[in-house]
Amino acid sequence: MHVYLYMFSSSTIQDAHEDDIDSLLIVGRFLFSTSHSKIKVWEIRTLQHKHTLQGLHHRVRALVYDRKREKVYSGSHNVIHVWDAVEPFSMTARIDTKFGSIYSIVLTKRYIATGTYNRNVHLYDVETHEYKHALSGHLGAVATMATSPTGSFLVTGSHDSTVQIWDLEKALPYQILQRHESCVNTVLVRNDLLFSGSDDKEIKVFKLFRMQDYSAS
Repeated sequence: MHVYLYMFSSSTIQDAHEDDIDSLLIVGRFLFSTSHSKIKVWEIRTLQHKHTLQGLHHRVRALVYDRKREKVYSGSHNVIHVWDAVEPFSMTARIDTKFGSIYSIVLTKRYIATGTYNRNVHLYDVETHEYKHALSGHLGAVATMATSPTGSFLVTGSHDSTVQIWDLEKALPYQILQRHESCVNTVLVRNDLLFSGSDDKEIKVFKLFRMQDYSAS
């Protein structure tokens, strides 16, 4: 048996933000970090500050990267911003919403999905940015989301301590997993496994059941 030990050197970006850092995203050679009314871009190799994205007025809790379009989407209070993922990191679109703070955001081939403080998931057309549907069922803020491999199903975790699975083709709930005793802060789908982490200090691992995962989403 071979045992491999990896040693990592440690670096710190001192005072990277003036407020709590809520989200991190790596795109190519850049690191995006968010806090209250700020998105900063850092060069990963040197940890040097490259740019601060302008036009934000509230806490930015969520980031996601669209590899196809080379865009970064950020979620804040009542707004989604769309940014170029390459220099000069210009804002290319603004999607105004009316559902409160956005806690989580994911993309599928069809939708921009946002998990919000108002306990719902809201779906927007990824091409036109038109509002399409709300997915209702949680009793707390939707703090985290992940998609199935083709993006036809959405997994959400909430402050109501549940994990829910949604059929995005039908815009309907598929299954509710009630295994945690406190807020669900993170979910992850990897192959046929679903992981969830909670304030109850536990990680739950679920074997994904057989389901029809549509070929397009």
